[in-house]
Amino acid sequence: MLVILTFYTMNSSVTNSGTAIGCLETDGQFVFSAIVIVVNLKVLVSSYEFTVLSILTALFGIVSYFIILGFFGFSDIYTMQGDFQHLFLTGP
Repeated sequence: MLVILTFYTMNSSVTNSGTAIGCLETDGQFVFSAIVIVVNLKVLVSSYEFTVLSILTALFGIVSYFIILGFFGFSDIYTMQGDFQHLFLTGP
């Protein structure tokens, strides 16, 4: 369901410059980002105990994923250069 919704919405949306938002790499990164968020929140909810440590662990997992994704997006040494910017429309 998530994949169908992602491909339908991102590939049919258009930016101000007239280009489509979605492509296969962007759609895949969006789906993987959604999976990271959903799984971390599901683990938090399934623990049946909301302590500071469990909440911080879930937040750390989500935030660290986006920090690493941003690092690879801005890095010249990896093939994902510019994908983070394209996913969040913060650059080319």
